[in-house]
Amino acid sequence: MYASPVAAAGRIYITDLDGKTDVVGSGEAGKYLAWTLAKQGRRTALVERKMIGGSCPNVACLPSKNVIHSAKVASLAARAAEFGLVGGPSV
Repeated sequence: MYASPVAAAGRIYITDLDGKTDVVGSGEAGKYLAWTLAKQGRRTALVERKMIGGSCPNVACLPSKNVIHSAKVASLAARAAEFGLVGGPSV
């Protein structure tokens, strides 16, 4: 049997009558909340439906930064002659 859901740090967590806490969502707030509760000695379970870590490391922040960095490197490589670099044939 579960008590009513509680919102903390933008995440939902439910504590059952035995004191186990289920944190829903493993994004930044969910990971921090689960870690904090576990550190306090609570039995904690982190529940994620789709992507561990949330959207930032999987589809948003980090992949976008990688694409932007790759585009900058490709742009600089195309301008290598301007920097006095001579290379072989283009691929």
